[in-house]
Amino acid sequence: TEKQETAISDLAFQSKKTDAIISVNSTCRPRGPAPSGNLKSQTKLLLLGMTKILADRKEQTLTVSDQPALQTTAEGRINGAQTKLRTVVLRKGTCTYDLLYISEPKQFGEYEALFALFVSSLKLKD
Repeated sequence: TEKQETAISDLAFQSKKTDAIISVNSTCRPRGPAPSGNLKSQTKLLLLGMTKILADRKEQTLTVSDQPALQTTAEGRINGAQTKLRTVVLRKGTCTYDLLYISEPKQFGEYEALFALFVSSLKLKD
């Protein structure tokens, strides 16, 4: 039997109270080149489903698990519903990590600190 390696892992938490979602997605390519493109281009891919993005989109650099990361907060429409999201994108080796927080704008503050704690607690192995 040949060992098969998994390329993608996903984990998500959804609030029953507000329907807000916190998730992490990772994509690793154990064989082959490291992911191409910069963190901005990866973030752009995460925002593809969002329309009517408001002009006050915010970006800032962070360090997560000793790796440079890009945090982006944007508000717009997803499937017709007004939505606010925060993404944190980082890379380590041949892996890309996308951390997301998605909520209705008026309830975004309710789990914002929890998402920050989630991001700061991420520990990537060598």
